[in-house]
Amino acid sequence: MNCCSSGKNEKQIRPGPIGTVARILLSLLAFGGATLALRAGGPWIVFSLALAAFGTLLGLAAVMREPGCEVNLIWNRLLGNPPIRCILFSPIDRWEHKQNG
Repeated sequence: MNCCSSGKNEKQIRPGPIGTVARILLSLLAFGGATLALRAGGPWIVFSLALAAFGTLLGLAAVMREPGCEVNLIWNRLLGNPPIRCILFSPIDRWEHKQNG
């Protein structure tokens, strides 16, 4: 499997504490950026909405300890698809899994 796909036979690794905290911190940074973009006004309002949506999905994925890419979280849940690995967080999740046995 490559970095961005997931097979049905492959075991999905749930995020551990470090991966969850990393996701929550990035979610808070996204909300901070969304707030700054919203205050800037003009065309930045669209950017602020995108950042807020990403921050919401990232925070939800962290709270649910859902493996895979947070952007596809809702569609994976609704359609029952296997999660697609996240390029940013998958290495952290694999490292945590190896450390915990």
